[in-house]
Amino acid sequence: MSDDLDSQAALSIVIPHYGDPALTLSLIDLLRAQRTERPMQLIVADDCSPMAFPQQHGVDVVRLPVNRGFGTAVNRGAELATHPLLMILNSDVVPEPNFIDDLVAAVRPHMPCVASPNLVEGERRGTTASAAFPSAMPQVLNAMMPVVAWRQRRPGRTRVTHGDEQTAWVAGACMLVRTEDYRRVGGFDEGFYMYSEDIDLCRRLKDVGVRSFHAETVELVHAHGGSSDLAKVSLWAAASRFRYAEKWGFRGRLATGLAAASLVNLLYNAARRASGRDVRPIERLHYEWSMLRYGWSRQDPRDGR
Repeated sequence: MSDDLDSQAALSIVIPHYGDPALTLSLIDLLRAQRTERPMQLIVADDCSPMAFPQQHGVDVVRLPVNRGFGTAVNRGAELATHPLLMILNSDVVPEPNFIDDLVAAVRPHMPCVASPNLVEGERRGTTASAAFPSAMPQVLNAMMPVVAWRQRRPGRTRVTHGDEQTAWVAGACMLVRTEDYRRVGGFDEGFYMYSEDIDLCRRLKDVGVRSFHAETVELVHAHGGSSDLAKVSLWAAASRFRYAEKWGFRGRLATGLAAASLVNLLYNAARRASGRDVRPIERLHYEWSMLRYGWSRQDPRDGR
């Protein structure tokens, strides 16, 4: 395809599934109820869910033999895509009846790109895009509790991204991209289990001339983590953070900075405890160091589960 994307271009939608099929089945009903004339292919990539996704008329289902994570599931689903546009859609989203056509209309003038709408999570908008790719220093500052507390007291805080020119990456909970562009870079890096694979994909797409676009005028309700094991989320995030840092050349700086941040937090929490606050500085230090050790170890969250 070229940049002159047809307004009714056919769309393949990949939904990674893990957990209760009711969530994915509900999303499929909402997609079938979309007010659109464009041809749509629905694909469910079952990531070896303990509750297997049932065969459905008009839905292509692929089931992975073992659980390999978000990116791998999406890649297996995308292999079945037959249409020029590819959408990746979390099972825990709730699209309005005009969502598909609204998003394509907003994105079409900016093709080739990888795009995402605003994700609405409860009373706030989610982290749908960022003006910069991750690097060591911003992550270190975000890990420092006194810095975070100071930022929260600042008046008039606004979102970081507006439009496409300032957008480095968009969130994987909903991505729209040309199928040929997704396949051109090999899809998601399957070395990531969960988290950061969307940022990495956007970075590789940018390297081949496919920018990221934040479609601010289109919104999508996102339940956020509807199929995630919340007890393991921190470990998954730590592993992905360090895999990304190693891949893009700042693993050592990140580890050193996070170690320093944990000591800053220890002093900060000790002062808060001395003033009567109900905090546990040593417990917090142990937690932060355990996450740091886990990320640094290169341990794959899929091993030994």
